[in-house]
Amino acid sequence: MWVSMMWPTDGVVLARLVVVPLAFVQWVVVLWYLVYWDTLPNTSLKRRIAWVLAVVSYPGIVLAQLYLYRAIAHTGQVDGFVYIVLFVENGVSLVLLFYLLIARRRKTPPRVQH
Repeated sequence: MWVSMMWPTDGVVLARLVVVPLAFVQWVVVLWYLVYWDTLPNTSLKRRIAWVLAVVSYPGIVLAQLYLYRAIAHTGQVDGFVYIVLFVENGVSLVLLFYLLIARRRKTPPRVQH
């Protein structure tokens, strides 16, 4: 019985395999936003679009993961594995975001106000 649950034909295993790659999508969105943060002026339309996409996609990816898991696994409940993936994914993306922001502030010289 345990062998049959390990194959992707099982709905729960297939749902887990679909949920995990979306974590990388969230990290790519965070990194993409940070690229546009410093390269474009504050009033740039591209910078604002990048900000809106980052803000919308951050909770959107989490909701998509939960919805896809429930739809593929055909269960009303979400497995503990999915919550672990969500916790680790969001934790890593927040640490990555703050680390890169702090690293960028160290590289840029302080602004002199006149």
